[in-house]
Amino acid sequence: GLAAGRSISVKVRVNADPTQTVEMVKRFAATGVDWITVHGRTPSQKPSDPVDFEQIKLVRESLCIPVIANGNVFTVEDADCIHTQTGVQGVMAARGLLKNPALFQPQPTAKLLAEWIELALAYGLPTPLIHHQVVEICDGWLEPWEHRRLTGMANASLPALLDFFSQINLH
Repeated sequence: GLAAGRSISVKVRVNADPTQTVEMVKRFAATGVDWITVHGRTPSQKPSDPVDFEQIKLVRESLCIPVIANGNVFTVEDADCIHTQTGVQGVMAARGLLKNPALFQPQPTAKLLAEWIELALAYGLPTPLIHHQVVEICDGWLEPWEHRRLTGMANASLPALLDFFSQINLH
């Protein structure tokens, strides 16, 4: 790698032109990076746009260093499918982990939430960040009216958030 005892990596997004994507990643690889993570959307695309797994596969076939695929990993099955489709050496999750921090080690909701809040408090995360993350974690786990109520608590104090969770039944 570039620095003794350290791994160096680069994360890139694909270009609309696959030839330009391959040229870009080859330049990065030539600098001595240890691996490259490739997000399968262009910078101007939205998260709802499809991921270009063919470009990620093309990058993997063009390089001699490990390639990590990124984009639309919300389940372990998604990661497995992306790995099979692209042949990459690894798969990275981002939004999927925001929604479910235990994505690769599923836990009961209440236990996951309690552990996450305990860690957030131990590390002194600001209340707005804690709120944002618990909204993500609880999406689909709370009743719709409970989730709307939680989402509306953006300016709530930490005790108010903790009180909210003491009053609901997580399933």
